[in-house]
Amino acid sequence: MFGSAITFANPALWYAASAATVPIILHLVLRTRARRVVLPTMQFVKLSHQVSRARLRLRQLLLLAMRIAALLLIISLLAGTQVVLGGGRGGSEVLPMALVVAIDNSASMSYKEAGRSHLAWGKLLARQMVEELPDGSQVAMVSPALGQGASPGGSATNPGGLGTDRALVGRQIDEIPQSYQSLRVDSPLRQALAMLARSTLPRRAVLLITDRTAAAWTGVEAQDLAAEANDAAIYVPDCWQGPPANVALGPVRLSQAICPLGASVQADTTVSAVGISGPALVELHLEGKTIDQRGVSLTPGASGAPVSFRLTPEAPGVLDYSIHLAAPDALECDNARYFSLVAEPLKTMLVVREAAAAGDDTTAFIMSNAVAPAGQTAGRLVEARTIWAAALAGEDLRQVALVMLAGIRRLPAGQWDRLGGYIAEGGRLWIVPEDGLDVADYSCPAAKTLLPVELRGIETLAEPMGVGPAGATEQYLSPFVGTANPPLSEIVCHKRLRASGGAGRVVLAFADGVPAIAERRVGTGRVLWWAVSPARSWSNLASDRLAQLPILARQAAATLLFDRPGPVDCYCGEPVRLRLPEGPIETAGLRDPAGVAQKARVDPASGVAVVEPDRPGRWYADLAGPAGKATQPFTVNVDPVESDLRLLSYDELRQRLGGRTLVSAADPQTLLRGGGRALRLARLDWPLALAATLLLIGESFLANRFYRQAGK
Repeated sequence: MFGSAITFANPALWYAASAATVPIILHLVLRTRARRVVLPTMQFVKLSHQVSRARLRLRQLLLLAMRIAALLLIISLLAGTQVVLGGGRGGSEVLPMALVVAIDNSASMSYKEAGRSHLAWGKLLARQMVEELPDGSQVAMVSPALGQGASPGGSATNPGGLGTDRALVGRQIDEIPQSYQSLRVDSPLRQALAMLARSTLPRRAVLLITDRTAAAWTGVEAQDLAAEANDAAIYVPDCWQGPPANVALGPVRLSQAICPLGASVQADTTVSAVGISGPALVELHLEGKTIDQRGVSLTPGASGAPVSFRLTPEAPGVLDYSIHLAAPDALECDNARYFSLVAEPLKTMLVVREAAAAGDDTTAFIMSNAVAPAGQTAGRLVEARTIWAAALAGEDLRQVALVMLAGIRRLPAGQWDRLGGYIAEGGRLWIVPEDGLDVADYSCPAAKTLLPVELRGIETLAEPMGVGPAGATEQYLSPFVGTANPPLSEIVCHKRLRASGGAGRVVLAFADGVPAIAERRVGTGRVLWWAVSPARSWSNLASDRLAQLPILARQAAATLLFDRPGPVDCYCGEPVRLRLPEGPIETAGLRDPAGVAQKARVDPASGVAVVEPDRPGRWYADLAGPAGKATQPFTVNVDPVESDLRLLSYDELRQRLGGRTLVSAADPQTLLRGGGRALRLARLDWPLALAATLLLIGESFLANRFYRQAGK
């Protein structure tokens, strides 16, 4: 690229090269035509004419070539043709270049050496290089956090985004903030190469400010970059003054996210080290105050030392916990992990079962033990109490948080009306079917005001059928959205309580679209309806090989009893979808850990608020809907992948970049000279002018001679 490249001071003048067609047109119009002469004998004249015609055609083609060459030389002269010459090391002349600055501002770039972060160092180097670009250079900037190129000077005449305003690019570099997201360099690198592909300057390069961590280079492969500006160099200055040294906390795992007051919850994490060994102190904080400590021994390169804390909440509500390293280090963003725990008083679930008869209590027994296992009290949120259906009339429902109709065929007279009043005032009703259910009783006017669906009857399926996947925003099914629990697709049903749409909403459906779980809000209360029974003749829900029933039952009870979703934990930059328990969100506000208002938007289709927190800590979302307002706190952490400081070598980078020129110097002048070689431009004005003059003189001389001979 630098040895003998040709460039032009005014490349736009090459559009005038179309004038080279003028000599061709004149040649075709003015070419000599043979005259008709009638002679008595034609034998020797015919032979002489063929020889003369071939000689004349050769002369005309020679004149045409000379005219086209002279015209192209004149255009090259006007375009300012110049040649790139390589000089010795230490020279002072450099060529104009097209430079795109790509800055990685991910969390790992906050690593500090000598009191300055790698991002601050990289921004300083980028500013210096932009300021020292030679006259005539073009420059632009892209950033992973921006997701697109900043196009100073870009216009309809400069579609590549490259411009000449170096001061503007310098200000844009200064304004790039430290991000705490996990970002990759593949997208900005492709954008930068695409910009350079449109430049006509002979020197084209990307200044990529990054720390070479393997996570940042995920997705960068040689074959993916093969089509982009193959001759562009990539400068990746080494920002490391020494080998990486870091202590990092891993993600926090809770034994349960919602727990009763006074219960113990275990919080587990890991402490890993790179380049550091010896003891370290880990602290547990509650509302910013240290309440416990643990000591660990660090071993570089190990998978991480486990650390566990026991949490015993003594106050109800959402509690703000965090785990910290007592001694900060070079990468501070992974020295703390924030999480929340919801503490609630123990609540009572009234399980109503059918009158005493052999086998009639199967559903009641299975469901009560799924929600509140017999003999297990630690961590229990619900206390189950079982009664006969006939005894429901004598119960004081104001002392009950949740009523479950477990396999009830029909209710005594007046109990549907009584349940309606209980639900309207904030009570919760959960209906689970069993054989013998009286559809007429469940379709009476009082029942229809509560049920979310219209019942059609119990049906035995010709073929076993499964249920659909979990919805990403459905709180009842949230444990099954990821991969932590077995999928709902393992549930197989042989029998079901068929229903059609009603006044409620479908939470889960069968494979054929028939509702499997539905919910309805009545007043300030809720009604949850299941179409499937855990009885073995109905489904495999109660199978010893299936873990879905206790998970689904406890999550349903928690969602019904606690009018808010469980604590939300996410990573920086990760979209979070928040919803109100009582319906859609109309407006949403967002506050960061410092109390500063941030942007939030409401998805009109789903009625949920979508936020993208950009820094770790505890955030607050102020949500408002038809049912009122609520403040929902949630915690944000840095993705643990940013703690992985495994660096790619420059040989590995060359392989990923497909053998492109790769410069690792950290000196702007060295980068501008292409890695240490001085370059200069030589104008070709005099040689081009002399060559064009000689061609025109030669063409004029030959034309006069040829035409004079042809006229004889």
